[in-house]
Amino acid sequence: MKGIAKRVGSVLKEKVVSKDTNKWYVLISVILALLSLSYYRETVILEVGVLFLLIGLFVENNGTKNKIWTYSDSAYMVFGRIPIGILMQYFFAGMVAAAFYFFRMQTFTMFLI
Repeated sequence: MKGIAKRVGSVLKEKVVSKDTNKWYVLISVILALLSLSYYRETVILEVGVLFLLIGLFVENNGTKNKIWTYSDSAYMVFGRIPIGILMQYFFAGMVAAAFYFFRMQTFTMFLI
């Protein structure tokens, strides 16, 4: 099992996306999350965002603690290992996922009426 983790870790250490692309992903997810929160006005959107953040914190903490992957230094690091931007991405991804669920349920109920 450790051999698989080492191979996965070596693959994950390669640079997959550039920092500029990552900034665009964050900006788009923030805009979608805030627009969906203002449109639906459901607090469950924030709750799902916090749930995704906690899951992401658990996954990232275990991955960096076991040295499966690492991050370069950032201005703000959680536990000294995880950049705060990564956790923000988890939070806003959860908000977007919850908003997508509301959107799909709204269009689905329109077809039932």
